[in-house]
This record gives sequence, C-alpha cells and structure tokens, in this order.
Amino acid sequence: MSLRSRARFFLPKNPFVGLSLTYGWIRKIQETRIEQERVPIRSLSPEDRERRLRYWRRTERQNRVIGLIVFGFLIADVLVVHDVLAAIGTIGAGIFVGAHWYYAHRMGQLLAENTPPTKDAVSS
Repeated sequence: MSLRSRARFFLPKNPFVGLSLTYGWIRKIQETRIEQERVPIRSLSPEDRERRLRYWRRTERQNRVIGLIVFGFLIADVLVVHDVLAAIGTIGAGIFVGAHWYYAHRMGQLLAENTPPTKDAVSS
C-alpha cells in the first residue's frame, strides 16, 4: 500500500468537512449554545441573590487556596529547585489564578453592594 493511499484513508470524503478529529464535537457544542440574558441584580429574588453570593464566595475561597498552593510551588522553585523557567511558569500560573480570584471577589462585592436593604433594616 503506497503512502498516498494511506493518506487518503485518513482524509474525509467530503472536502468541506473539517480535518480535525474533534470537529464534530466542536460543531455540536457550538450548535447547542445556551442563550444568555443580562439580569439586573436588583431584579433577582432574595434566594437567587443569596445562592449567587454563596457561589462567588466559595469560588473566591477556592481560588485563594489554589493561589497559596501556587505560591508554595513558586517558593520551592526559587529556593529549592533553582529553576528559572519553572519559576516563570509558576508566576504565570499565579497571575492566572489571581485574575480568577479577583473576578470572583469583584462579583461578590457587586452582589453584596446591590442588595436592597431589608424591611427590618429600613424600619430600625
């Protein structure tokens, strides 16, 4: 069997179909997008607001713990391993985790700030 016939075996019959093996998965994901709409925070129900606030606080805690672990790896890279490339990669991972932590922190702040006062707080 020649190299050309072996290569033809792997090529799709339809030239307009993507060559990637995951093309079908990507197309299926793109076709099943969930419609999103922006909802003002004040229009959320108190239960939904609390659920979202718990989610963002939990995400913030998780990212803080991951950030501490990454910081531990950075200290190990600098003091024990003495590998500059590993330290640069760890700093990049720390920036990535830090950005996620900041986003979760900011979302929690926005939800907490825009929570309308309860009737008990207003009457006091």
